[in-house]
Amino acid sequence: MNRMEVFFPKTLEEAGDAVAKGMRPIAGGTDLVPLLKLGLKTSLPLLSLSKIPSLRGITVGEDSLVIGSCVSLTDVAQHEAVRAYFPALVQASLAVGTPQLRNQGTLGGNILQDRKSV
Repeated sequence: MNRMEVFFPKTLEEAGDAVAKGMRPIAGGTDLVPLLKLGLKTSLPLLSLSKIPSLRGITVGEDSLVIGSCVSLTDVAQHEAVRAYFPALVQASLAVGTPQLRNQGTLGGNILQDRKSV
């Protein structure tokens, strides 16, 4: 298995600086980490977005719903406002993998999966 370096910024500013230095952002890691372990992808320094509070919540406004990119698929599917106003998003979230993958996998990570040939 390849050695993985992971940086855990606490703010978006720290994350932006790390991306500018060439770090590869991850959230749940359910897509990328297995590929790294198998040696099918190169292990750059990784940037875990999991500790940035603004990316981990679902905020309901008067006329808006904001879902952070690090919210798990399970949390998306179980959120009352998402269920009420975006049933297709609930259905799509529940269609991904197993419950264990939905608990770890994030909305942002599943939208931005790297589907290039390995």
